[in-house]
Amino acid sequence: MKTVTLQTALVMILILLPGCYPAATEVVPATAAPADTATPPPPTVTVTPPAGSPTPIPTANFTLAEIVGMWTRSDPDRGDLFLIFREDGSYVASHGTPEGIVHTGQFSLEGRIFTFINGWNCSPQGETEGQYILRLAGGGKYLLFEPLDDTCPDRPSVFKSYRWDRAGTSP
Repeated sequence: MKTVTLQTALVMILILLPGCYPAATEVVPATAAPADTATPPPPTVTVTPPAGSPTPIPTANFTLAEIVGMWTRSDPDRGDLFLIFREDGSYVASHGTPEGIVHTGQFSLEGRIFTFINGWNCSPQGETEGQYILRLAGGGKYLLFEPLDDTCPDRPSVFKSYRWDRAGTSP
């Protein structure tokens, strides 16, 4: 009798098991579209440069007193270059020594806009104004000129992207 009961139990399990099978699993119809497996494109990043200057040194308005004095830098073609700014709005540009004057004239400073008014012979144009954004760095030890509007063929090459070091007060 035990064998009959065991056989009956197995038959019942076999009959009931297929009835439970569809409820236990999810059947996907054959007409279902396959999932999109394409790799999505990488996100694009748009870098917008800051308005104004790319130079990382902060720009601010300056007073004449902050730039008055002698500034110098070394140039591989011209040797040592000197700029002397005076309180009366005049400048001297020289190379070799501060006394080796090449250019002398007037300048103006309005906020951070520095303008060479005259005194720089921009051959073949003659006298031409040139405007630069002025930057001071290192607690006033360094001076930088960023060309703003200068058609002179020579002057921008002297100033663009060069750091001028404070050498002392003007003679």
